[in-house]
Amino acid sequence: AAAHGGGSGVERAGAVLRIVGAGGGGALGLSLTGKGGSVIVSFALASICDIYSVEDDGEAAFPKPILAELGKDEVLKLLRVYYYSTNKRRESLFILEDTVGSRDTFRDSLRVLCIYAKSGGTQLTGS
Repeated sequence: AAAHGGGSGVERAGAVLRIVGAGGGGALGLSLTGKGGSVIVSFALASICDIYSVEDDGEAAFPKPILAELGKDEVLKLLRVYYYSTNKRRESLFILEDTVGSRDTFRDSLRVLCIYAKSGGTQLTGS
């Protein structure tokens, strides 16, 4: 489940998060799509500036309306991803993983991909 930080309301939505790469020098990015394939948010991996979890950064790093929507066990599975939008505005995306372990794996993987994207990497290939 995911919620975008824009707007005043909180809406929990099932979503698919994809790593997208534009060949030929394009930027690696994340694209979050909801039901029916509509894009909720899309941004370059290199634009990610921070990733928070309640366990590492405390509840103060999260808006109270988001935390109020979650059960105590769900709070531990929550991530907040800060990124810069195309208009250079700092935005955030909330991602609720299935388990604490999958939260950690996703967070660590995303951090590695951010480093790769910021170093000029543009494509991922399988071996």
